[in-house]
Amino acid sequence: MMHDFAISENHVIIPDQQVIFRLREMLSGGSPVVHNKHKVPRFGVLPRDDADEKRIIWVDVPDCFCFHLWNAWEEGDEVVVIASCMTPADSIFNQSPQALKSILSEIRLNKNSGTSKRRPLVSGMNLEAGQVNGKFLGRRSRYAYLAIADPWPKVSGIAKVDLLQQRQMNDDVNECSDGRTDVMTSEKNLVCKFMYPSNCYGGEPMFVPRSADPFSAEDDGYVLTFMHNEVTGKSELLILDASSPSLEVLARVKLPARVPYGFHGTFIHASELDTQKNGYYCSSPGR
Repeated sequence: MMHDFAISENHVIIPDQQVIFRLREMLSGGSPVVHNKHKVPRFGVLPRDDADEKRIIWVDVPDCFCFHLWNAWEEGDEVVVIASCMTPADSIFNQSPQALKSILSEIRLNKNSGTSKRRPLVSGMNLEAGQVNGKFLGRRSRYAYLAIADPWPKVSGIAKVDLLQQRQMNDDVNECSDGRTDVMTSEKNLVCKFMYPSNCYGGEPMFVPRSADPFSAEDDGYVLTFMHNEVTGKSELLILDASSPSLEVLARVKLPARVPYGFHGTFIHASELDTQKNGYYCSSPGR
């Protein structure tokens, strides 16, 4: 089963992992999605200009299952993949007594040696659905904005993560934009967290650039997310400052109806819609 893949400047990165389809299980009343513990997870590195799979390079990454890949780029002989590694591998498909963990990780695939390295970037929380700045898809990116999936499968906040600069935060206190303080202990790459108020949960954060300036800072933009209050039944669209040290709330838009948790979408500028109306397809990355 392959849910997602990544691209770098010259390659497509294809996960081939331990979660597989076995339809006969469904015929006997079970889930057709099965965890094959005997299979060794691997990633395929395929040249983007290939007409077939003959030049694909397979690199084993033991004990790794990634439902989503956030970005990838090339550094010399290595392809760097940023992804969330889940355990147990089939926990989102089948009941498990073991609590789910989704750890944001850096995976390095060496095309020459066929070996891999993996290390956690943020280990203290479940980080799942999210985005990087679309201008940096396939290129070295510094920031990712990810949903804090806790209590699983609900989303209780948003994390801004520095993928490149490791830092040690020992009981540093950041002020959240809802007025509460957030203590971050020993999370090297965590820039800040925005936590929803009590009884409120949200959806997938989406990064929207502030301008079309190609030289603007990577985090110069907004983070959009839906938030629902399970007590009042009210829903809002939140617009956060992506570059602020606390993901400051800039605007709250009241919604006439609830947007379901897990709803996927993308941001399209009005000019792109006009172009499509004229018979042309949008060529922006991520659309």
